[in-house]
Amino acid sequence: MSDSDALSRLRSLHRAFSPDPLTYDQKDLYVDLQEVRGHTAFADKLAKMIRSRERCTLLLSGHPGAGKSTELRLLQHNLANCDPRYFTVICDLAKEIEVLDVDIPDLLIAVVRRLVAQLADAGVTSDAAPFRSIWDRIRKYMPGSGEIDLQLGLLSLTTALKSGPEARRDIREALEPHTGGLLAAANDVIGKATLEVQKTGYSGLVLIVDDLEKMALRENPLLHCASDEYLFLHRGMQLQGLKCHTIYTMPLTLAYSTDYQNLASKYGTPPLIVPMTQLRTRPPQSGAHAPGVERFREIIVRRLESLQMKPNELFESDVVRDQLVMLTGGQPRELMILIGEALIAENPPLTSAGIERAARELRRAFARQLSAAHWPILRHVDRTGQYMDRVTHETEPLIRELIYGRAILQYCNDAEWYGVNPLIQMPPTPP
Repeated sequence: MSDSDALSRLRSLHRAFSPDPLTYDQKDLYVDLQEVRGHTAFADKLAKMIRSRERCTLLLSGHPGAGKSTELRLLQHNLANCDPRYFTVICDLAKEIEVLDVDIPDLLIAVVRRLVAQLADAGVTSDAAPFRSIWDRIRKYMPGSGEIDLQLGLLSLTTALKSGPEARRDIREALEPHTGGLLAAANDVIGKATLEVQKTGYSGLVLIVDDLEKMALRENPLLHCASDEYLFLHRGMQLQGLKCHTIYTMPLTLAYSTDYQNLASKYGTPPLIVPMTQLRTRPPQSGAHAPGVERFREIIVRRLESLQMKPNELFESDVVRDQLVMLTGGQPRELMILIGEALIAENPPLTSAGIERAARELRRAFARQLSAAHWPILRHVDRTGQYMDRVTHETEPLIRELIYGRAILQYCNDAEWYGVNPLIQMPPTPP
C-alpha cells in the first residue's frame, strides 16, 4: 500500500470511528444495546411519555458517552414519523453557548435560536416583536441600530454568550431581572410555532435540550449549592415554563444525590438514566460479560463494514480487539476515542502495545483528577459494586466528583451496581 493510500485509509478510519452521536441517516451503524444495559428502550419510553401527556418536562441523565445523544436522535425520528407526529427540535447546547457555564437567560436564548432556525428551514417564519424589549436591554450586543431580524438577533446573542465570561455577565445582569419577560417572549414564539406546525399535520412541538449533562459542577456563590442543583431545582420553574413538551439532559451527579426525590417531585416523574453497557459481571467476580462484549464487537464490525474492511485489517488479533473493548467500561464514545488514539499511536493493524500506549495518556488524565480522599471510595466500589453505604456529609461531594468525572460508572443489568473505570489503575490495598 502506498503512503497516500495508507493516509487515505487512516482518514477514513478516523471518520468511521468518530465519537459524534449517530444521526438517523446513519442507522446502519446503530447497534441496539438495550439488552446489555438494562432492557430499557429509552427512545420508545420517552415517546410514550410525550404522546400520553398534554405537556411534560422530562429529564434524561447518564454518563457522557453512554449513548444519550444517539437515543435522543432516535426519539426525534420516532416523534417526527410515527402517529401522532411532533415537530421535534434538538438544541445541541454546546454548539450554541458555553455549556460549562450556563444559566437560565443563556439557555432560553439558545433554545429559541435553535427553534427559530429549524422553523425557518421548514419554511415557517418567526416574528421578532416579542423580543424587541429584550434587544433594547442588550443593545451593545445587537447588530445595527434599526429593526432586527429574530434569527440574526438571537445568533448575535449566542455568539456573544460564547465569546467570554465578561459578555455572559453583562447579558445575564441585563436579562436576569426580566427572566419572566424573556420566558414570555420564548413562549410567544413557541405558541405561534405550534399553531403553524399543527397546520402541516403535527400534533405539537417537542424541544430536546442536549449537552446540559456537561455543565461544570461549581458552587453557586449566592445560594451556596452546586451549579446543577441551582439550575434544575432552584430554577426548575423556568425550565418547566416553556409551553411545549421539553426534554433536558442532566448531570448524572444530580440523579445520584440526596436531591433525587426532590427532582422527581418537582418534575412529576423521576429522571431516566442511560447506564453503561455491561462488559463485566458484578463484583466481586468481575469476569467478562459475553453478551455486552459481543455488542461492542458488533459496533466495530458495523463501522468497518461502512469502509468495506474486516476486523483483522484494524486489529492484529481478536485478543487485541477485546483488550480495547474491555478498556471502554461499556462507554460507546470511549470505544471511538480509544480507537482514534490507538490509530495515532500506530498504523493498523493495531497491536496490544499500541492499545496500551493509547490507554496510557487517558490513564494519566484520570490520575490527575484523583486525590487521596477518593481512593477509599474507589476501593470499596471495586470490591462491592456499591457506594451508597459510604455516603456521608463528608463523602457525598467526593462521590459526586467521581461520578461526574466517570471514575465510577453505573450499570443497570438486573440489579443496579457500579464499577471503577477500567482506565483507572487501582493501587494495592494498604495493609
